[in-house]
Amino acid sequence: MKHLHHVLLTIALALGLATTGCAADTTTGATSPPARQEAKTVTVTGKIVHLSIEGGFWGIVASDGAHYDPVNLPKAFQQEGLKVQATLRTKPGMVSFHMWGTLVDVVDIQKAD
Repeated sequence: MKHLHHVLLTIALALGLATTGCAADTTTGATSPPARQEAKTVTVTGKIVHLSIEGGFWGIVASDGAHYDPVNLPKAFQQEGLKVQATLRTKPGMVSFHMWGTLVDVVDIQKAD
């Protein structure tokens, strides 16, 4: 009996997970995938930081405290503490092992005073 209870609980959990992330249309009962996020372009002033987690990588800490994880930071800007102004494009839906900040492409970057 205990085994049957565990099997039923496992099936219920699996069904619950299978429907997570789908929006139901209350008029027809149909489901659709979650809305796709659009990439945004942001201009930030901040500093370059090197993080030693996950094998080490470079990030940008904006003056407002936001963290950005650039996938294409030019080598010339890979300097700890370098102040920069950058135009960044977010990469919604993309994931990284870094798990630190918003994943972005560097569109433009310059040294800041």
